[in-house]
Amino acid sequence: MKVVITVGCTAFNTTFDGISFNSIPVEEQGKIIDHLLVKVKENFLKNQIGINDIVELFQYDSYGSEKDSCEQCGDTVSWTIYEI
Repeated sequence: MKVVITVGCTAFNTTFDGISFNSIPVEEQGKIIDHLLVKVKENFLKNQIGINDIVELFQYDSYGSEKDSCEQCGDTVSWTIYEI
Protein backbone atom coordinates (compact mmCIF):
# COMPACT_ATOMS: atom_id res chain seq x y z
CA MET A 1 0.00 0.00 0.00
CA LYS A 2 1.47 3.32 -1.08
CA VAL A 3 0.42 6.26 1.11
CA VAL A 4 1.06 9.85 0.04
CA ILE A 5 0.40 12.70 2.48
CA THR A 6 0.30 16.09 0.76
CA VAL A 7 0.48 19.29 2.83
CA GLY A 8 1.04 22.95 2.11
CA CYS A 9 -0.83 26.03 0.92
CA THR A 10 -4.30 24.69 0.08
CA ALA A 11 -3.10 21.19 -0.86
CA PHE A 12 -3.98 18.89 2.02
CA ASN A 13 -4.74 15.28 1.09
CA THR A 14 -3.89 11.70 1.95
CA THR A 15 -4.04 9.11 -0.78
CA PHE A 16 -3.90 5.34 -0.58
CA ASP A 17 -2.70 3.72 -3.80
CA GLY A 18 -3.54 6.95 -5.62
CA ILE A 19 -7.07 7.38 -4.21
CA SER A 20 -7.98 10.17 -1.81
CA PHE A 21 -8.97 8.73 1.57
CA ASN A 22 -12.16 10.82 1.56
CA SER A 23 -13.17 9.26 -1.77
CA ILE A 24 -12.83 5.70 -0.48
CA PRO A 25 -16.09 4.06 0.68
CA VAL A 26 -16.44 3.82 4.48
CA GLU A 27 -16.21 0.01 4.45
CA GLU A 28 -12.91 0.19 2.56
CA GLN A 29 -11.68 2.94 4.91
CA GLY A 30 -12.25 0.51 7.78
CA LYS A 31 -10.08 -2.08 6.01
CA ILE A 32 -7.32 0.50 5.58
CA ILE A 33 -7.49 1.38 9.28
CA ASP A 34 -7.37 -2.33 10.20
CA HIS A 35 -4.30 -2.76 7.97
CA LEU A 36 -2.58 0.25 9.54
CA LEU A 37 -3.28 -1.03 13.06
CA VAL A 38 -1.77 -4.41 12.19
CA LYS A 39 1.32 -2.58 10.91
CA VAL A 40 1.50 -0.49 14.09
CA LYS A 41 1.56 -3.67 16.18
CA GLU A 42 4.14 -5.33 13.92
CA ASN A 43 6.41 -2.29 14.10
CA PHE A 44 5.94 -1.99 17.85
CA LEU A 45 7.03 -5.60 18.30
CA LYS A 46 10.11 -4.85 16.18
CA ASN A 47 10.89 -1.86 18.43
CA GLN A 48 10.37 0.53 15.50
CA ILE A 49 7.44 2.30 17.18
CA GLY A 50 7.38 3.11 20.89
CA ILE A 51 4.44 2.80 23.24
CA ASN A 52 4.30 6.58 23.65
CA ASP A 53 3.91 6.94 19.86
CA ILE A 54 0.79 4.80 20.07
CA VAL A 55 -0.70 6.45 23.16
CA GLU A 56 -0.09 9.94 21.75
CA LEU A 57 -2.44 9.16 18.85
CA PHE A 58 -5.26 9.84 21.32
CA GLN A 59 -6.47 13.16 22.72
CA TYR A 60 -5.09 13.72 26.19
CA ASP A 61 -7.42 14.49 29.09
CA SER A 62 -5.14 16.67 31.17
CA TYR A 63 -1.55 17.65 31.72
CA GLY A 64 0.56 19.29 34.32
CA SER A 65 4.05 20.01 35.54
CA GLU A 66 5.92 20.60 38.76
CA LYS A 67 6.03 24.21 39.91
CA ASP A 68 9.77 24.33 40.40
CA SER A 69 12.56 23.16 38.13
CA CYS A 70 15.24 20.72 39.22
CA GLU A 71 18.01 22.41 41.18
CA GLN A 72 20.60 20.07 39.65
CA CYS A 73 19.75 20.15 35.93
CA GLY A 74 17.16 22.93 35.58
CA ASP A 75 14.63 20.66 33.92
CA THR A 76 10.96 20.64 34.84
CA VAL A 77 9.03 17.39 35.18
CA SER A 78 5.71 17.32 33.35
CA TRP A 79 3.07 14.71 32.63
CA THR A 80 0.18 14.06 30.29
CA ILE A 81 -2.86 12.00 31.33
CA TYR A 82 -4.88 9.91 28.88
CA GLU A 83 -8.14 8.14 29.75
CA ILE A 84 -8.35 5.48 27.03
